[in-house]
Amino acid sequence: MNTRMSRKSSFVNHKRRCPGPVRRRAAALLPALLLLLASCGGSSSTGAADALFGTISSAVPTDEAALADGKTVILYFGDAQPEGSISEYEDFADLVKRARKAAPDADFALQCGDITNTGGAPEEWNAFFAAAAPAFEGLPLLSAPGNHEYTATAYDYGAKPETWLEAFVLPDNGPAGYKEEYYSFDCGDVHVTSLSANYLDPAEAYSGDEAENEEIAARIDAWIEEDLAAADRPWKIVLMHQPAYPLVGDSTQAAMAARWIPLFDAAGVDLVLCGHQHEFMRTFPLKAGREDEGGLVQVMGNASQKYYSNSDPDLDFVAFEMGVSGWHIITATAGKLTVEAYDADGRGLDYWEKTRTA
Repeated sequence: MNTRMSRKSSFVNHKRRCPGPVRRRAAALLPALLLLLASCGGSSSTGAADALFGTISSAVPTDEAALADGKTVILYFGDAQPEGSISEYEDFADLVKRARKAAPDADFALQCGDITNTGGAPEEWNAFFAAAAPAFEGLPLLSAPGNHEYTATAYDYGAKPETWLEAFVLPDNGPAGYKEEYYSFDCGDVHVTSLSANYLDPAEAYSGDEAENEEIAARIDAWIEEDLAAADRPWKIVLMHQPAYPLVGDSTQAAMAARWIPLFDAAGVDLVLCGHQHEFMRTFPLKAGREDEGGLVQVMGNASQKYYSNSDPDLDFVAFEMGVSGWHIITATAGKLTVEAYDADGRGLDYWEKTRTA
């Protein structure tokens, strides 16, 4: 297990305890198979995963509700896929329950994808929802698609995360042909942009035709640029599965460095949430890969029993790293954004904050 601590005074360990039970309400029409996904500031699709999961339904927090106490609170979870048995989803559900006790005022939750090992397997999805639906009851959850959501049914150009799309109801304000795989929403003091980085993998590009693929990729890039430029909330958060700054690099990250990181930097993205590499990790503030106090910070999460430990120990952008399972609490006010990292038992591991004056 590798642990890297910050070399800057603003990054300190911090523990938070928020006692008291979480108030719950009935949200599941089918107790084992339902979970909310909705936004607070964007339109959402009305389709439901009738074949597998029934109707997904729950109240959506409004800006007024999110800001009633002067802050927006988000729970963040990394990969949930089991290492061995699907019974491990019960461990994930327990983790969610502990996270909600730690942050009973959470307005919504985010998750970075790779929920299952085999994205087209109904038994895995059913086991996940059976465990997770009661844990998330009454709390909105929004997800980005992971590579396991795509490659389970077809590892090929243009493959869609079909079962993932059936399972969740997400904002449908993304680019034509890729709605829900890409989307954004506003809630309180944050603007969230959710992306599918899977198409950046040359093996899973939008199209096998080089010219067509470049045209689609350019349209997606334009949507990202326009969405981030139009955001008018104090803080901009990007959610996606693969990291922009990985512990182990690959062709997906190389494409991201060329296409998306310049867009994030130009738009002033504050926080990138990711997973994929099954570690807890936080970077120093970065712009174009170099430390810059005005740059973005990437937070990698892991909410599974699966761990990797093959990272490069000499990466100079890593402020904190640990091979654990757990959750993050993100709190935003008009003038401050904070991220707290906890392990599965609720022990505080890491803390980062960014402040800004009007």
